[in-house]
Amino acid sequence: MLPCSSEALPSHKTLHPQTSSALPALGSVGLLDQSRRHLRYLHYSRRAKDPFVLWCWFFGGWHGLRNPAEMGGSEVEAFLDYIAADWGLALSSHRQASSALLLLLARC
Repeated sequence: MLPCSSEALPSHKTLHPQTSSALPALGSVGLLDQSRRHLRYLHYSRRAKDPFVLWCWFFGGWHGLRNPAEMGGSEVEAFLDYIAADWGLALSSHRQASSALLLLLARC
């Protein structure tokens, strides 16, 4: 039988080292990542979330990566007119893009 003494056992501190409380917060700061988290918070499925984020990405790229907080209705209208006229989107896709941009601008 092995001797059972407290000296043979490792200390509590070596088994469970203290973690630093100065760890960085988990989470992203990008606007698209914030949109993904917000859509997940609203219980959107992944299949519904991905097109919304994609429309926000198209919108940001089309306006030269400007901050959406600086943009308003005229920029959204110009983008929606562009995708309707040049891309020839169906009405359902146009409405989906409009909803995604509405959600994006409401978050800013």
